[in-house]
Amino acid sequence: MSSQMPPRPKEYKPGSGNDRYVEFAHDWLGVTPTYVLKQIAAAIEEHQQVLVLGANGIGKSFGIPAIGLPALYTNPQTIVHITAGTSTTLKNTIWKGTKTLFKHAKENYGLPGRHLDGTREIRTELGEEWYYECISPRYPDDLEGPHNEHVIYFIEEADKPGVTKEHIDSVRSTVTDENDRVVVVANPPVDESNAVYDLIESDEWHTLQFASWDSHNVRVERGIEDGEKIGGLVDTSKIESDWGEYHDEEWPGLEQVIEWSDPDSESFRTDLHTLWYKRRAGIVPPDDAETWRPFTISEVKAAYNRDVGHTRETPQSVGVDVARGGGDKTVAIGLHNTEVRVEYQKKGTNHVTQRKALEGKLNEWASPTVHV
Repeated sequence: MSSQMPPRPKEYKPGSGNDRYVEFAHDWLGVTPTYVLKQIAAAIEEHQQVLVLGANGIGKSFGIPAIGLPALYTNPQTIVHITAGTSTTLKNTIWKGTKTLFKHAKENYGLPGRHLDGTREIRTELGEEWYYECISPRYPDDLEGPHNEHVIYFIEEADKPGVTKEHIDSVRSTVTDENDRVVVVANPPVDESNAVYDLIESDEWHTLQFASWDSHNVRVERGIEDGEKIGGLVDTSKIESDWGEYHDEEWPGLEQVIEWSDPDSESFRTDLHTLWYKRRAGIVPPDDAETWRPFTISEVKAAYNRDVGHTRETPQSVGVDVARGGGDKTVAIGLHNTEVRVEYQKKGTNHVTQRKALEGKLNEWASPTVHV
């Protein structure tokens, strides 16, 4: 283990600048300060609650240990907690990336501390309550960690089913003063039922949004950024490939695609594929996106509270399920004006008995239109 200092030793103390985390990441961890990383780091320095929405392959997940470790070592008495929507991401992406960066700094520059695989912790050995930990999101209450002079909490894959509003509320309970931070990282949700949607609508969160063309590699290809391309980050060829997969249109070129995918552009298109908006444009899909989109909460409430007036007692048409399994009990559905009712239900595969029962009902209804 070498005890030499990094090539460019600097002061990284709080208040030394919005770039102090990326400077530490570059000097000690060997991380290239990409556009995405700089924007996230600066937002965390300035805002207590940060929401990072981004397309796939721009370095969001890698950015957590690349900012989390600098935050750990540049703030006094700090706890960095990290959770994720899936345990696989927590283990194979966050913790694996953390160990790689930590080992680089320890072996090359003598960064103090040790990593513990069993508990997925980095113990700085600078203080008993000065550590970095990856925590399973299984139960919301488990995320309510101890308080310290600095508590910085990251939630990765917050749009996944493993993270609920209760998980986010539990994490927010650890924030006690202006030194604490909560950072939520996610792909854009596709509807209002997702836990991330409320954060987008809230003024309490500072929101960053990144598209695939914010990737370091694409910026290098476009001449916006200097330097070499970075393995693992999306490039223009992948964007072009996805365009062909999602749309029955020829590739119009990256600049045109950017215009069509920008909600602030006069050329913004709302008829592209839902996954294109989510995975490449990094935005919530518009209502008339190409693929089916679930009803919004407001639409469901309006339908539930509607005044339908008089509803006929006998159905004007009936649908019969003739290819059911043994566990499916819905056999016939009837349409009564604007209301849909289950007319007959029975588990099991005794179709002879069920047929006679259905025939009796159909005779009672004076032979409505039947759909099978």
